[in-house]
Amino acid sequence: MRRIIVAFVLMFLFAISAHAQYQFDDEFNGSSVDTNAWSLYDGYLQNGNSEHQIYQPANATESGGYLRITAEKANPPVDGYDYTSAYVYMNTFNFLYGTVEVRALMPGGVGPWPAIWLLGADCQANAGGPACNWPYPGSDEIDIAEILNSNSTQINNEVAMISNGKIVQPFCNSNGSFGTSGARPTITNVSQNWHVYTLIWEPGSLTWQVDGVTTCYETTLVPSDPMFLIINTAVGGAGEDRAVQNGTLPQTMLVDYVHVTTDSIPIYQVSPSAGANGSISPSSVVTVNPGSTTTFTVTPNAGYYASVGGTCGGTLSGSTYTTGEIIAPCTVTASFSATPSGPSATVPYAPTDVTATAGNGQATVSFKLPANGGSPITGYTVTSTPGGITASGAGSPITVNGLANGTAYTFPVTATNAIGTSQASTPSNSVTPEAPRRHVRR
Repeated sequence: MRRIIVAFVLMFLFAISAHAQYQFDDEFNGSSVDTNAWSLYDGYLQNGNSEHQIYQPANATESGGYLRITAEKANPPVDGYDYTSAYVYMNTFNFLYGTVEVRALMPGGVGPWPAIWLLGADCQANAGGPACNWPYPGSDEIDIAEILNSNSTQINNEVAMISNGKIVQPFCNSNGSFGTSGARPTITNVSQNWHVYTLIWEPGSLTWQVDGVTTCYETTLVPSDPMFLIINTAVGGAGEDRAVQNGTLPQTMLVDYVHVTTDSIPIYQVSPSAGANGSISPSSVVTVNPGSTTTFTVTPNAGYYASVGGTCGGTLSGSTYTTGEIIAPCTVTASFSATPSGPSATVPYAPTDVTATAGNGQATVSFKLPANGGSPITGYTVTSTPGGITASGAGSPITVNGLANGTAYTFPVTATNAIGTSQASTPSNSVTPEAPRRHVRR
């Protein structure tokens, strides 16, 4: 179950107040990975590391109180790759400065390359793939805990960024210093022992800890742009200097919890694109604070007409496209045709003011109906977190049945029209269904 806590009070995901302290907390107590919080990369990630695996969502599961990331031999190969694994990353939450704590049991064997790390928020929309301008500002990297060359008793704490116009990748040494040579800090075997991996990221300083003991402290090379968390296990490649030993696979990383505490407000990426015969401006990624809107200028070539879609929701008036309120990374897609298509319709805006009331094995979810994006809304879907139990209806309220009494749930809502489905709303308040109590006469 994931919670966002503001000033130690359970509130909506993106509540904002002066000096608010945001907390991302996933204890992995559900039956499936919470896709409102995490994305699961699907495919081969072109990151220049020459890795041997293809990532599949099926290799990331949640059960028994743990996130489980399994690296294994593929038989037969998948799309030409001999190994499969998982790459799990925050799909909406990012932050500037704060404390990250991850309790994990790393995979062993020879070949797996596990990592718990931060990447600049400019890469969040594409998961750090080829469109990511690594490691320039906004796309730089902090490795919280990385195991290189299958050495299960050494931990890599590293920064990758631009300094004086050059790429630098200094790491922590066993003596506590920070540089580009020397042995990494030594810890008890990470595949046989649970550890709590901590990063304390402050303006002008980075502190790495394992089980509360500081392994390194750095004050010079410190990223200063919002970042998001990634947990993955690669197989082979630049982080493994030995051939993969198939007999040691499969290997599974277990993650007990992820805690992030920060005073910063998340930002989200709006990614524009334009087809042939016209343009959109700005044409590069725009970063937006939660709940804000942004605008684009859409210009067709002579003799062509514009229409705009994507996942942000919004309206086109003349040449100006205004998005809906941004509550997650989203896209704006302009297309152009030689015949007019009428007013541009988009997916609906996300529902707002979502509240939930618990019952016996159920919850009733109410919400404010959103703007329809220029096409009538055909229905709404409420999804439980955890569990992914859904219920649909033509309007508010909607009752979700089949919930477990005694389990706390939140509920995001989406709206659907002929164009597509909106972003998920901010989740509802947390409620816990309960069976009615029996009253015994004495």
